[in-house]
Amino acid sequence: MKKTLDNTIYWCYIGIVRKEEKVMGKLNKNIYEMKEQYAIHNMDQNKKIGILYGLNENQCNTLDNLCSVRHEMHSNQEDFFIEESPNNSKFYNYIESEINEMLKEARLSVIDFDKIDMLFDTDYYVEADTDEYIEAYNTAIDTAEQINTTIEQYLKNIDVKYCTSYCPTGIARRQI
Repeated sequence: MKKTLDNTIYWCYIGIVRKEEKVMGKLNKNIYEMKEQYAIHNMDQNKKIGILYGLNENQCNTLDNLCSVRHEMHSNQEDFFIEESPNNSKFYNYIESEINEMLKEARLSVIDFDKIDMLFDTDYYVEADTDEYIEAYNTAIDTAEQINTTIEQYLKNIDVKYCTSYCPTGIARRQI
């Protein structure tokens, strides 16, 4: 717990559990909008708390951006496999350079993506509806999940150090 000059109290916490209405395995528009507002509120809180615990505003904005990039890649994992997807090259650029350049500019430690094997066939190289296609797809999804887990672990370490909650809890994943 940290008390500020205006007597606002900030608690170090990670996540809130809430029962959510689901529609066909996806969130309905109302719940999606509520989650979006929660994310905006959470990032504002992270900025306030992070600054209290030693991050600067630029670092908080960079971590907010990293959370958005992680969420975009995690929500569209199949785009690592679908070479024609506009996200395909964008996601690889994130991993190959953009994420760590962004972190370096903010004077934050970088993420070690080198341990993740990024060599796998995409849908361009394998014939559809074959065992090879299914194996290549599963390998791409496994790789995307390793990337997500690596970024989440980085964010979890930030959360521990600065008493923030940048790392997602994964509660919504388990409920859908």
